Amino acid sequence: MKTNILVNATTLTVGGGVQVGLNVITQLALLQSPKLQFYFTISDEIFQQLPEKLLDTNSFLITKRSPAKIFTGASSRKKIKKFAAKCNIDLVYSLGFPSYITFSQKEIGRYTNPWEFMDTSLAESLIPTFEKPKLFLKSVYRRTWARKATWIETQTDLAKSKISQKLGFDPDKVFVIPNSINPIFCDQHSQKIDSVNKLTIFCLSADHPHKNLRSIPQVCSELFRLAPDLNPQFLLTLPYESKTWLCIAKDAKRKGLENNIINLGVLNVADCKDIYLKSNLVFLPTLLEVSSATYLESMAVG
Repeated sequence: MKTNILVNATTLTVGGGVQVGLNVITQLALLQSPKLQFYFTISDEIFQQLPEKLLDTNSFLITKRSPAKIFTGASSRKKIKKFAAKCNIDLVYSLGFPSYITFSQKEIGRYTNPWEFMDTSLAESLIPTFEKPKLFLKSVYRRTWARKATWIETQTDLAKSKISQKLGFDPDKVFVIPNSINPIFCDQHSQKIDSVNKLTIFCLSADHPHKNLRSIPQVCSELFRLAPDLNPQFLLTLPYESKTWLCIAKDAKRKGLENNIINLGVLNVADCKDIYLKSNLVFLPTLLEVSSATYLESMAVG
């Protein structure tokens, strides 16, 4: 008799979270196991990038709204629990944790949000004073949900230690699985494209304040001062309407750097690989991380 496992990725809607969801779900959906049967609840953002051949309607549920939303996510939470009951799920594996759902089954939570358990003092310098109380309350709320897990998975030994301390969680129930990357980045047939007369710098990140992306115009300005002939071009991947991009664009215009700081908008995984191959280096000036896959991807593509 098979064990039915629900892989829950409904809270993964931006950046690295979507990439993790795509990576894990793509591999598990193709896995043929005599002992395990996988079912999937996924966000619409993951659904948009999944190969159509994997989307078996009997084993997939797509949610339009994240269950993390206190009010608008209520319908999604209800659908997910109903789907778990229908599929006779034995174990829930929540890739984006906390899941904000009280499952009747045991739950493994993949917990990687550094704001909830790592030292945030440096990153907090980037947060406006009036937003800090909201950030604090949000972290308390998320940790309360995180304590509901039976087991927790994270990416580093340091994160494991911090989670145990912050949550009062049994360290024997916190497991470390290092971050990994989508196999698409390990394609040995990919050809690196050298930029001509230009230093192309890829800044792959969602709009998270701790990524410190607003420093890029100043960094670009300093590069011009130190090496006027370098002609750097920074490629960002932010939503065009995001506050971070609007701030960066305004600063770039003020410094006369509009042609050196380009926003490509939100990219899918395949597009990310193409930009990696066209870039000379990756720049991620983050002040708070657990373990970003961006470093691994940039090494994999050279």
